[in-house]
Amino acid sequence: MRDEPALTKLYESLPVIKCAGKCWGSCGGNVGATPVDIRRTQRAGLRLQEGHLVTGPDGRPYGTVCNALDQETKRCRVYDARPILCRLWGLFPEMACPWGCEPEDGLMDTVEALRVLSLAQWYGGTPGAMPPAQIDEVLSSPERVALMRLHLSAGTPVREEPHIETRLGTPVILSRPSR
Repeated sequence: MRDEPALTKLYESLPVIKCAGKCWGSCGGNVGATPVDIRRTQRAGLRLQEGHLVTGPDGRPYGTVCNALDQETKRCRVYDARPILCRLWGLFPEMACPWGCEPEDGLMDTVEALRVLSLAQWYGGTPGAMPPAQIDEVLSSPERVALMRLHLSAGTPVREEPHIETRLGTPVILSRPSR
C-alpha cells in the first residue's frame, strides 16, 4: 500500500547518525528501493538504476557502485530522498558502520530495524510486502528473524576505503587499506 506520509513519518522516527563519510565503498548498486523511494529520488533529480559493475585489482567482479554516489565527493546525491536500506545503514548490528559511526543512543535492536524495514516496504508500495498486522507476528518467530538477519548480512559492509577509476569506460575499484 503506498502511503507516502506514513513513510515520511517512519523515516523521521529513525535515529540520526553522524556520518564520517568513509562508508561510501559500501554504496552498492541494488538498494531495494520501494516505488515511493524511487519516485522521491526522481523528484530529487536522479533516476536510481542498477549500479555500475566494478571490478577489483585482479579483474574479478567486486560489486556495483550506486549511481546516486557522487564519485568525486563520495557523498550521496539524493541523501534526503535516499531509500530505506540506505537510511538503516549504521543503525543496527547487521548493518553497523565499519568506521565506527553510530547513533547517539547506540545501535537499534535488530528486530526493531527489521520491523522498520518491513513497514517501509509496505508504506513504500513494494509488491508482496507484509501488511503491518502481519509484521509483528512474523517478527515474533525466532526462525523467521534469523532468516531475515541472514538476508541482511549478505550485504556485508566494506571495511576498506576503495578507490574507483574509470578505465576504458568501465568503473574499476581499487582497494587501499584504511588508516
